Amino acid sequence: VLENEYGLDKFGKLKLDNIYKVDDKITTIHSKLAENKVLLDAMCKYKKQIEDTLNLKAELDEKIAQINRELEQFKNSYGQQSSTVDNPIDVNLKLSQCNKEIRECKADMDKRMNHLEQYDRRTNHFRN
Repeated sequence: VLENEYGLDKFGKLKLDNIYKVDDKITTIHSKLAENKVLLDAMCKYKKQIEDTLNLKAELDEKIAQINRELEQFKNSYGQQSSTVDNPIDVNLKLSQCNKEIRECKADMDKRMNHLEQYDRRTNHFRN
C-alpha cells in the first residue's frame, strides 16, 4: 500500500477529499440559509409596515369621509340658521378647519408612503 505525506493510502486521501468537499457544500448552504433568513426577516418587517400603512390609510380615509359628512351637516344647518339668526356662524372658518384636517391627513399618508418606498428600495438593493 502506497502512503502519501499524511500517512494515508490513495483510498484514504480520496475519502478525506470528499469530506472536505461535503464540508464546503455544507458551509455554502449554511451561509445561503443565513442570507435568506436576513431577507425573510426584512420582508416580514416590510409586510408589517405595508399592513400598518394600509390600516392607517383606511383610518385616514374614514376620517376624511367623517369630516366631509360633518361639513355637509354644517352646511345644511347653516342654511337653516342663516334665515333665522342675525349672527350666523362663520362658515369659512369651519371650512378652512376641515380643509386643514384633510390636508394634514393626506400629508401624513404621503409621508408614510414615501417612507415605505424608501424602505422598498433599500430591501430591493439587498435582494439583488
